[in-house]
Amino acid sequence: MDNSNVEHNSQNIYYRSTVGAAESGSTVRLGIRLKTEEKIRQVLLHTWAEGNGEQWTDLSTRDKDDAPEKFYSIEWKLPEKGGLVWYYFIIVTADRTYYYGNNIEQLGGIGQLYYDYAPPAFQITVYRKGAKTPDWFKHAVMYQIFPDRFFRAGNEIVEKRGAVYHGSWKDEPFYHRDPVTNDVLYYDYYGGNLRGIESKLDYLKDLGISVIYLNPIFESESNHHYDTGDYHKIDVTLGTDEDFRHLINTAREKGIAIILDGVFSHTGSDSIYFNRKGTYNSVGAYQSKESPYHDWYIFRNFPNDYESWWNFANLPNIKEDTPSYMDFIIRNSDSVLHHWMREGIAGWRLDVIDELPPEFSQAFYSELKKINPDAVMIGEVWEDASNKVAYGVQRQYFCGCEMDSSMNYPFREHMFDFILGQTDGKTCMRRLESLRENYPKENFYSTMNLIASHDILRPVTVFGEAPFNGNMSESDQIKFKLDAEAEKLGKARLKMAALWQMTYPGVPCVYYGDEIGLQGFKDPSNRRPYDWENGDTELRETYKKYIAARNDNVVLQTGEFLPLPSYDDIFAYARYSQRS
Repeated sequence: MDNSNVEHNSQNIYYRSTVGAAESGSTVRLGIRLKTEEKIRQVLLHTWAEGNGEQWTDLSTRDKDDAPEKFYSIEWKLPEKGGLVWYYFIIVTADRTYYYGNNIEQLGGIGQLYYDYAPPAFQITVYRKGAKTPDWFKHAVMYQIFPDRFFRAGNEIVEKRGAVYHGSWKDEPFYHRDPVTNDVLYYDYYGGNLRGIESKLDYLKDLGISVIYLNPIFESESNHHYDTGDYHKIDVTLGTDEDFRHLINTAREKGIAIILDGVFSHTGSDSIYFNRKGTYNSVGAYQSKESPYHDWYIFRNFPNDYESWWNFANLPNIKEDTPSYMDFIIRNSDSVLHHWMREGIAGWRLDVIDELPPEFSQAFYSELKKINPDAVMIGEVWEDASNKVAYGVQRQYFCGCEMDSSMNYPFREHMFDFILGQTDGKTCMRRLESLRENYPKENFYSTMNLIASHDILRPVTVFGEAPFNGNMSESDQIKFKLDAEAEKLGKARLKMAALWQMTYPGVPCVYYGDEIGLQGFKDPSNRRPYDWENGDTELRETYKKYIAARNDNVVLQTGEFLPLPSYDDIFAYARYSQRS
């Protein structure tokens, strides 16, 4: 027996009655086709589900014993609780035992025969009955803003300890580092602020944007604000609470929602809660074991030896499941979650959600939905979010109790590989169809489909085939610019990527400045100020046209997806709607 004699295709309704994710408690028919002269003694379905353990179940066939081809199947009831189910088939003949499971790439679809060992399994994502993501979000187009670098309203310079302001908006970004430790000694600022964002709302509305995702805006020591100093305060460089309220209300009047960045796996060492530098009028965890915040952190040897995020001493890690921390962030009436929801935000993007324990992220999601069922929760996951394993724990992000959407980095990866000729159309389609199979439809149509962010290289730079490598110095990255031909190529490819992004299922997200062709390698060069004077207006008009096509056609937002034959340098699909 070989692969030509046996087949199960997890993406074909003939073999799996529910293609893709399935509702908890539902029944799915699973079948396998055998065409062999070997005597089949038994065909088994092997399944595994968390909480249910392993099961081996006999499959049956209605075909006669002497039929040249037989179809074995079973009606199998899925667990009553959301989670992941894994399965493969065992075929016992008179002479030996075969295994049939997922293909070696584990992409789903047509499987593969294995002879001597249990195979990789097919996945069924089981989601909570009735689980739903906010409908408004599926119809949105997002725009990500790094606030200090978007636009400055007014000319006043706000004093802040350790802040160095650029004299010109056109200056290149930089970090002033200690030559020995490489630690950042002070941060550079351009003065972009909340009032600046508000002044550009008409620009964003004209572009076709309906949701703004803001990188962190809370008080902190740095310009990126991922080292939170006070979760309840707007950073002074960005404005005031009143500025934020005015931005929220003005944006709402223009039909634009605002989502905040929640950074809860760590705080800054220079914060109310840790207070290593003694900046705050509080007793921080670093200062005393009697601090009300002490139990939030993990000290190996108090006070100087503590766990920190990726070993950055200025980012002490949090024990997020500490009850008092969960009260502070989630449950209290003036918790961080409740406080900012009252200000009128439309949802949250949770930084490094895979570094938050399930108890925390699920509690955050549950409380968010109690406050506003239409609020959206996006998680930062860089891989297939349906089967992510983080710190040895199988996460259940898309089982209806943890998040609505994930940052779709796999979408970007597969798109870029294809456009750059590093993979062919068939492989690209198989990889993307694997995501569609694994994600519940509600979540798949809510994924944050990005082609850039504050953490990765600018697309024009990548598409222009800039010679980036991991050993390139920070200063060389900042100085680099594509030549004219490479820039032309990069922008042509970006137009292709933008059209793909705006016509594919999910919520497209534009990183500020991509629509005018900003270049950049890694941080800080991918966080250059928006070029309001010299940006590529032709590229911007192309973006505007593609976004309008999406906004004007519901089929491009929530219509069905039909993969078309893709091969070599062709990747093809159709969108359609079913009407009665």
